[in-house]
Amino acid sequence: MHLFHSGKNIEELYLHKKLRKLAADYEQFYYYARVEHNKGNELFSAQTMEEMIAETFPMLDNWQVYLCGNPNRVKLLRKQAFLAGASMQQIFSDAFETN
Repeated sequence: MHLFHSGKNIEELYLHKKLRKLAADYEQFYYYARVEHNKGNELFSAQTMEEMIAETFPMLDNWQVYLCGNPNRVKLLRKQAFLAGASMQQIFSDAFETN
């Protein structure tokens, strides 16, 4: 399982410490975190979410993809996953508004 997690700042990364610990404890769980306002913190990727996913998974044939978050981001990532080879029947999404 690969979990990509993004927020404007570290406070928006809910369960961040627990997710990092899970990734350290379980070799089959991978956790990728990024914040928009990084300020040079090496714990977080400076890439956009789209870049992180494309670099990690250039091809998504035979993968199930689960997306949630901002409606615009979900729409963009759904398209990106499809163009990378995921079938529409294997892309599941839940877009929601945040404050």
